[in-house]
Amino acid sequence: MSLRVRELYALKAFYRPGESLTFRAEIETTAPRRVTGTLKVVRPSGGTVQVDRSIDLGVGVTEVDFTAKVPGAGRHGYLVELQVKDDRGNQVQAFAATDVLRSWMEDPRYGFLSDFGPKDEDIEKRVARTTRFHLNCLQFYDWMYRHYRLLPPREQFTDALGRKLSLKTVRRAINSSHEHQAAALAYAAVYASEPEFFRNHKKWGLYRPDGSSYMLGKLFHLMNLAPESPWVRHMLGDFARTLRAVPFDGFHLDQYGFPRVAYDISERQRDLGRDFATFVDAAASVTSRQSADAGNIFNLVNAWPVEHVARRKQVATYVEVWPPHVSFADLVGIVRRCHDFAPGRPVILAAYASFLARKPSPPAAAAGLALISAVIFASGAWHLLLGEGEAALTHAYYPKYERLAPVVVRKLRRYYDFAVGYREFLRDPSLRDVAATFIDSDEPTFGVSVPYSSVPKAGHVWAGLRTKPGWLVISLVNLLDESDLKWDQRRKAPENRTVKLKLPDETRIRRCLVASPDGDGSLAPVRCEVDKSDGRSIEVSLATWTVVLVETDR
Repeated sequence: MSLRVRELYALKAFYRPGESLTFRAEIETTAPRRVTGTLKVVRPSGGTVQVDRSIDLGVGVTEVDFTAKVPGAGRHGYLVELQVKDDRGNQVQAFAATDVLRSWMEDPRYGFLSDFGPKDEDIEKRVARTTRFHLNCLQFYDWMYRHYRLLPPREQFTDALGRKLSLKTVRRAINSSHEHQAAALAYAAVYASEPEFFRNHKKWGLYRPDGSSYMLGKLFHLMNLAPESPWVRHMLGDFARTLRAVPFDGFHLDQYGFPRVAYDISERQRDLGRDFATFVDAAASVTSRQSADAGNIFNLVNAWPVEHVARRKQVATYVEVWPPHVSFADLVGIVRRCHDFAPGRPVILAAYASFLARKPSPPAAAAGLALISAVIFASGAWHLLLGEGEAALTHAYYPKYERLAPVVVRKLRRYYDFAVGYREFLRDPSLRDVAATFIDSDEPTFGVSVPYSSVPKAGHVWAGLRTKPGWLVISLVNLLDESDLKWDQRRKAPENRTVKLKLPDETRIRRCLVASPDGDGSLAPVRCEVDKSDGRSIEVSLATWTVVLVETDR
């Protein structure tokens, strides 16, 4: 007789303070039996809640819900462990995670939806599977009728690129998102207009020095975002009408990365970076009327114009990554720059894994995506990659996504569980980067027994060091066997190895905890003993990504 836990997951993308945490286990057996299930909910820095129950299993898959109540109203991440055993000594385990937030806007974890066809029968299932990755806000990409008119004239319609869509399906997807505690953000390009609208509103357009209209290819004309422009009034009014008609929670405000400077119909020069900034604030005034839990996200293409927009009224600093930002060091640099301009604000990178479109083997795809995830998560950001159930973005036009093989899904589920369970050590607003201080100074106080660096470098371990009150957080990402650090590539999974760390000597060490999403065991941290000979050295295991949590007296 066989026994296994096929799936374990939280029923919501996150939970609010005071809510019970509910987890669903899909337990499979080949013969009826009674088992005991023990669920442990572990806070990484300490504290465990345990739930026990007896379960009668029939042949096949039985869905069992476990509910736990965590003490206090604190906003923390939790690792979840389930042990199932019968009276014959058979025993299986499964692992998951969740977290507690007041709002999705405290830690926006972006995903996407892009299929809204009139015959779509499984949109609710795709939303449910999407939120198992803890994605608490979903971009509804190209859900709309036109860029200049978001709401369609009828329930079923054809969009600007010829796709047949259904507003009824969009509403079903929104409702399902809300059931799983995920916000729904409506895609809207802030300055794009189809030709039929532009022909009648040429005075609203943006122009080149030679007087020709700026366009994205031959698809869309670009419109003037000056605060006094009629186009701005038109779009803000369209946003308000959309929110009254459809229960979206905000907008994904898109742009195309150009032009930096343009001219209006009267040949006045416009600085697009500054115009984007004022439009972001104006759009926020529309969205905030919807509810206190509504917000927008603006696309900073290649981090432009981060200097103008980062501190404006939006939920996160969101960057769509394009060449020349092709290396892991470039990704880390973008995140650090965003944190410099808007300290404490969440950062999201849209880094499209185009290598998946070339159909790599599932193990190579899993290793490539794991390394991208490790670098982005370790730098303190989130990655817009997943959606539509179990699919990944490979292209800026989201319907060109790729479905993921089961082995890739399992790998990413562990990484996303890890990133959420350890949220307060990866994306807490109080975290500050100190790698330059401890590694790049004339007298470094941190060291690793293998080649290491404060930025991702081929043939090295990247050591990311950040502090928050009472803690030093060390992320070790294994690049020792990598010669090409372009992030958009398939990979070979690295060998596990043991490395020795020398910890900074500025503060007293109270304890060291070590955790990793690699392997298939528990995600909970284990205590690591400090070498008594110097009081500063520890040994840790490293495959792709290992996190060391050093509790200090600072």
